[in-house]
Amino acid sequence: MSEDLFVFPLNVFSTLTPSPITSQLNALAAKQTGEVPQALELSTNIAISLGYMALFFVIAYQVLKRRDL
Repeated sequence: MSEDLFVFPLNVFSTLTPSPITSQLNALAAKQTGEVPQALELSTNIAISLGYMALFFVIAYQVLKRRDL
């Protein structure tokens, strides 16, 4: 497992928005360590993000239903 998965939900959502400095950071990392950080594919990020959102909505629905708000 790579080191960039420490805050996994935040990394998944942040990779859905393109960042203009990502290529520069990857080049800098490759220059310093010789390794390029591994990233998930866009389709995988979308699937995992949808899973997180569905889980949140199910939990929120159950809490609201139980408390009768």
